[in-house]
Amino acid sequence: MAELDNPQIDPQLETELLNMLRADPTGVAEHALLKQLSQAGYEVFTPSLEPLELFQAHFLLFHILYRLADKWQQAGHGRLVIDCLNIHFQTEPDDNSKESYQTNLAHDDSLKRYYLDYQHYRDTQTQDVIDLLDSFWRQQPETIDHNALKQAKITLELPLDQNLDRQQINHHYRRLSFSHHPDRGGDTSTFQKLSNAVQILRRAYPE
Repeated sequence: MAELDNPQIDPQLETELLNMLRADPTGVAEHALLKQLSQAGYEVFTPSLEPLELFQAHFLLFHILYRLADKWQQAGHGRLVIDCLNIHFQTEPDDNSKESYQTNLAHDDSLKRYYLDYQHYRDTQTQDVIDLLDSFWRQQPETIDHNALKQAKITLELPLDQNLDRQQINHHYRRLSFSHHPDRGGDTSTFQKLSNAVQILRRAYPE
């Protein structure tokens, strides 16, 4: 992809990102970083419950981070580890950990190629995002913990004595997550329980 196809990175945004990542050496979760950027005035990163908007905020953040990673490493900040659960700088490994380090690098390369291709941002539509999520859950192990399944139904206020379909699950999740989303004044713990519940139910009822 030609460099001209990429969006320009605002120098102030680069500085904001670097300061946020260096503020906590243990790392920051993607959602927390998106929220910090949104609060700093970068509305494009505002977390959303809409699948396409959520994908676009996620993709743009990772696209920018991968573009800046080499520059920051050359500046001596360390190798940037880019993961949804923890984004942080990693120092050069010692000899005892280099094998796993190289394995991680190989994995990162495939992700890096994906996120550096900005055409994915332009081409991906809502149904594409939904299909990607459905494909992910269909690939997960089929073993179902029935106690966890029952609790997931209770959490999402769904009937315990009947099979469910994906539309019903998504409807209840969207309604409750909208009310309990931390960005709308909701409780983070409750929102996390809703997220865990919908993941369990999507695995149990893939269609």
